[in-house]
Amino acid sequence: MLASIDDLAGAQREAEIGLELARENQNPTSLALGLFATAWSSALDDPEVALAAVDESIALTRAGAVDGAFGAALCQAASLRARLGNAKLALELLREGIAYSHEVGDNSNLANAVNRGAGITGRLGYHEISAVLAGLMETVPFDIPINVQFLSHERADHYEVQVQVRSALGDAAYEAAAARGAKMADEEIVQFILAEIDRMLAELDDA
Repeated sequence: MLASIDDLAGAQREAEIGLELARENQNPTSLALGLFATAWSSALDDPEVALAAVDESIALTRAGAVDGAFGAALCQAASLRARLGNAKLALELLREGIAYSHEVGDNSNLANAVNRGAGITGRLGYHEISAVLAGLMETVPFDIPINVQFLSHERADHYEVQVQVRSALGDAAYEAAAARGAKMADEEIVQFILAEIDRMLAELDDA
């Protein structure tokens, strides 16, 4: 909650307390959620701490912890990997986050994955798909608005990436790609994004 009102320092303190209690109790689910909270609150100021925390959270969920934050954790890890330039792992994590959230019917985390996908693909140089996803975001996919998904600094980062994407594509191509996304119905979104990620991964494998 503190992170949602941009009190990152307060959120980090609360996350540290929760994480300490979870480690004391040795409860895998509490620990997975506490690690995710630590990653989310630390991503801006200390991405190395955030990446270690979210990786541990994902590992715990894969080992059997309750999956309440799994989709969001996968996307957080994807965003952090993209910042490090690890395109293959970032795209694999993003793909899993989208596929998993869709499979379990978690539209909140599915919208989160779509939103973060615009930044991840743009940061990795996939400009056209980034613009498509940015256009899609403006239509409020799955009825989950962007301000619910992003903290203020994350929104600023999203728009900064889109400025770079627009510059790379040019105004006309950017607007055309964004318009494609804006026309996309919810039922088309997952199939489209997964197919595009598969294409990108295949290209990386062939490189």
